[in-house]
Amino acid sequence: MRGTNRRPRVRRLSATGLVAGALLVMGGLPVPAGASGPLPTGPGVSGEMQISPNDGNVYETVSAAIDPNDPATIVAGADSWVSPYDGSSSYLRPVQVFGTSNAGTSWSSPSSLPPTPTLPYNVSAAEGRFPSLAITASGVTYAGSIAMHGGFHPAPSPSLVTRSANHGTTWGSQALISQDPTAWGATLIADQSASAYRNRVYAWQSIACCPDSPNPYMYMYVARSDDGSNWASTQVSSTGGGVNPVVGSDGTVYVGVGGASANQVVITKSTDGGVTFGAPGSAVTFAMPQSAAMLPNFGTPNCSSYISPNMSLAVDRTQGVNDGNLYLVWADNPNPPHVHIYFARSTDRGATWSTPVQIDTGNANDAWEPALSVDDAYGTVVLSWYDRRDDLGNKFYRIYYTQSTDGGATFLPSQTAVSSAQADPTTNCTATGFSASIVASHGIAHPFWTDSRSGTNEIFTARVSELAILRSFGRAPAPAGSPTPWKPRLATTPPPTSAAISQRGRPVLGSAPGSWTTTRSPAVRVSGCGTGCSSMRLR
Repeated sequence: MRGTNRRPRVRRLSATGLVAGALLVMGGLPVPAGASGPLPTGPGVSGEMQISPNDGNVYETVSAAIDPNDPATIVAGADSWVSPYDGSSSYLRPVQVFGTSNAGTSWSSPSSLPPTPTLPYNVSAAEGRFPSLAITASGVTYAGSIAMHGGFHPAPSPSLVTRSANHGTTWGSQALISQDPTAWGATLIADQSASAYRNRVYAWQSIACCPDSPNPYMYMYVARSDDGSNWASTQVSSTGGGVNPVVGSDGTVYVGVGGASANQVVITKSTDGGVTFGAPGSAVTFAMPQSAAMLPNFGTPNCSSYISPNMSLAVDRTQGVNDGNLYLVWADNPNPPHVHIYFARSTDRGATWSTPVQIDTGNANDAWEPALSVDDAYGTVVLSWYDRRDDLGNKFYRIYYTQSTDGGATFLPSQTAVSSAQADPTTNCTATGFSASIVASHGIAHPFWTDSRSGTNEIFTARVSELAILRSFGRAPAPAGSPTPWKPRLATTPPPTSAAISQRGRPVLGSAPGSWTTTRSPAVRVSGCGTGCSSMRLR
């Protein structure tokens, strides 16, 4: 759950798309609105599936995390509410968490986050919204959410965190992050480094979060905890605006805060475990308001629907040549009326930023809610988002994907379609929810999104092979930022266990998503002809 000041109103954040459709539309006209499926997806995409149950409830707004010790273990959390929403205060259900231990081949039934504990002010709610998942270096899973007291946008709506030692099968009690009744937001990140703060968990929050509160976006702070129960916090900004925290390979904490003027974000960092933060670097400027931008064909007539830039920050922590690079993605509309996806990078840890570039080149329609991650083994920068390029009516959407293997310097010449069916953002009040998500490890990216193809909003995911996509464009270089070349599989084998991975410290990348081999001798290698080389040589 990342983004610029996400609000618990009836509607959403979002923004942007990607270039003309991956090998999907291949220079042709978009698929007509309402076209029947299944539609073709891009190379390397497999395992597309619905992971939320068909139980009559709505699922949307998703956050995911991957275990650094075992890339086959992933958890994802989502909002859940009773459909249809009738305006009552009891429509919300607890946040639901799903898990896989086989790289997304199958998913567990959802587990509910525990009820809200007794709080020091008048909030008593068993429901929650806006999940955020994080997994520590020791494999402990943390889930953050907001206790929604009586509807979409009440106050107070305190931020809570709970932990699980078994990836969400069971949960401990909920802990309150802040005693301030106007504190809002629980965007989590865990320190997976070997620093002195290894396993520390950070939560990004705002005080007086929302435009209709007495003091909107009063200030931002980063809370920290070593056990999930006891929290301390540091104010990082006296103004509104901000971006989720990330932690580098050396334990440095980076967080985005509002700049000197409206529609700016600057990065400030902490090298002492979140106790103090330094002076911010230069600003990234965007055009879209931080809230209340409207999309056509979005939500229902009874719900106000909006998007925001939904900014997301990521850091390379591979300890390769791009270690410490910061990446920022957001939705923006500098040339109205359409919204697109924009990207910038910093190679000096946030001191300066590259000129923003549009990622969804060739998309004539709207795109929104970008999700961003960095493959923790190979340093691949992976992006996914909601995209309307395949609908001439600018209504139905699919999930699109792109990646960079050179530290964000360049991206693929066209983008890859991930979802095989168009979804309708007017099916439910919440349209596509408040956030999508993506995680990546050892060559496999896992996007997560809200999809209405089953008749109501549900959570879907898929597996994307980073190498297969490169090959489809005639590229197969050693991944920039990683000391290890791609190691495509020679035979399909079951997904790895933690024990299997420990043989070499990382599994061997399969050219088909979800397939791995754990032989001690590399099966193949990339010939040493430079980063532009695409030839593979058997050993």
